[in-house]
Amino acid sequence: MTYDEIMSLSGRELDAAVAEHIYGREIEWRDKVTGRSPFCRDKSSYLFGVPLYCEHAAEALDILKLVLSHDNAARDTFFPALWSQAGIPEWFSVPMDDAQLARRWCERALTSLVLEDRLSEAICRAAVYATTRPWWTVEETAADEEGEHGGDLES
Repeated sequence: MTYDEIMSLSGRELDAAVAEHIYGREIEWRDKVTGRSPFCRDKSSYLFGVPLYCEHAAEALDILKLVLSHDNAARDTFFPALWSQAGIPEWFSVPMDDAQLARRWCERALTSLVLEDRLSEAICRAAVYATTRPWWTVEETAADEEGEHGGDLES
């Protein structure tokens, strides 16, 4: 997926991208009365609904923790994608030689995402972007995720 395709994802499509690219799940779209919904299977082939990653802050923070637990390449890809969603251009550099200015810069970006209720979605998009880069391995993530993020069964 390209950067622009990922940044245009929202709702259940973004949730499905998270399940697929971050947790290594194979997605099955099923028609329901309420519309199409993404499903995936656990290791025992149990079919469950993809969790609402981009709507719940706790799920998004788990994703953030997972991405940040990887190497610097993951963080160096994740943060510019996150900041760009706060309206900060990708080319804008953080003034690392001025810690107080850098702190204010980060606070401003996070505050705008929080106040506009876009933080969870922004974290999910940035994480999907970071995990679609060539150096990311799904096997690591799937092993980290085993037993977590099971989601609720949707009928």
